[in-house]
Amino acid sequence: MDPNITCPIILNPTLNATLNATLYQPAQPWLKEWSPILLGIAQVLAALALAFITYKLWKSTSEYSRQVHAQTGIMGENQRLSARTVEIEERNRQRERLIKEMDALIGPLYSRLTDQQIFNAVDVSMRHGTISGEEDVLGYEASAFWQDIDRYKYLSSASLKADLEAYLEVKMGVSELSEFENQDSPQYKELEEKLINAIKTRYSEIETELSNLETQLEQLSTNIIPNEG
Repeated sequence: MDPNITCPIILNPTLNATLNATLYQPAQPWLKEWSPILLGIAQVLAALALAFITYKLWKSTSEYSRQVHAQTGIMGENQRLSARTVEIEERNRQRERLIKEMDALIGPLYSRLTDQQIFNAVDVSMRHGTISGEEDVLGYEASAFWQDIDRYKYLSSASLKADLEAYLEVKMGVSELSEFENQDSPQYKELEEKLINAIKTRYSEIETELSNLETQLEQLSTNIIPNEG
């Protein structure tokens, strides 16, 4: 054997033939038969893995969408509650305003419509401060009554306020026309009748408005929003 040869097995024909036969032998028949099956199994496994990943992504997206929807719903509900709160406050302000008008102005006037000491001919003593004798108490009471009405007349509607001011000019001495000195004068009766009718009308209006507001407030407090109109 040549000592310079480092791979002696290559020079061995028998061994070389054996190695070649082992390394380059053709594929076994069973491998050819199972190759399509193995490929199919691999494809199935890949499809299952893809389906699993897709499902996880879908689930994650669905959860995010659900959270966004929930948050949107909460925001919408908060806005709806805020709008209802504002509406309730506005209805309460309207109610308080009407109650004040009724208590300070319309109620006292309405309750004294048949009181001849209040609605009667102009008393000169009220206009000139000359109350005397047995009429002292009644005169002072009538004067105090109309002074209170004059103080709260700003609560009335524009039309009623105009009627009140015209009547108070006579009652409290602004108007000095002699025809108003007699309770039987047509001018005085016209003023008084117009004012009395306006008081009755406004009294009915306030009752109706208060009733409607009470209904609306009850509906709002039970989360029932009344239809407009």
